[in-house]
Amino acid sequence: LIGQRSYARASQVLEQNWRIDPANPRFHIQLAMAYESMGQYPRAITILQDAVRQHVETDKVYARLGIDYTHLGQSDKALEALARAAELNPSDLDNLLNLGMTYTQLNRLDDAERTFKAIIAQNDRFAGAYNGLGLVAVQRNNMDGARQNFEKTLAINPDDPQALLDLGILYQKTGNKQQAVHYLQLFLTKAPRNQFGNQFPAVRQAIQDLGGN
Repeated sequence: LIGQRSYARASQVLEQNWRIDPANPRFHIQLAMAYESMGQYPRAITILQDAVRQHVETDKVYARLGIDYTHLGQSDKALEALARAAELNPSDLDNLLNLGMTYTQLNRLDDAERTFKAIIAQNDRFAGAYNGLGLVAVQRNNMDGARQNFEKTLAINPDDPQALLDLGILYQKTGNKQQAVHYLQLFLTKAPRNQFGNQFPAVRQAIQDLGGN
């Protein structure tokens, strides 16, 4: 049902399964994902917190808790959950990326840098880790280091929308209008609307302000 995007129906079926077998970690994860797909993050958090109370403390439970807290803007709680997931499974690179981004948002730049480098130590082709290092460099006002890391991201994945956006913004900040327009236009071409559509108006306005079309 989740695969068919019948999230409301899926949540009803999974609720029944969860109540029958509340110690089954699979039901907690699937039910939480159904609620996440409907944007019901507080309900998803309740389900995952129940998993913890039932001592179903897997890395996936904590990783999803971190994602849900992030959606609600609760960075401190997100950090706690993501860090616990990383302790349980340090090889989950997607979770480490989310952890590094949360450290960055909280301005814990040394922790963020260490986390992104831990990803690269396990997989030096993990594009998001370089983009994270670029964001850390921006916050440290190291624009050349930021550019190099954003370019590393795009060398691995030329269509990475976040890196295209971040590099475009970087060139905008440093006064390189031509390059800024180039990367911002690429962002509009490559970025999925369902993920980045809310940023399209601001990017189009920035391109216009920079003299682009």
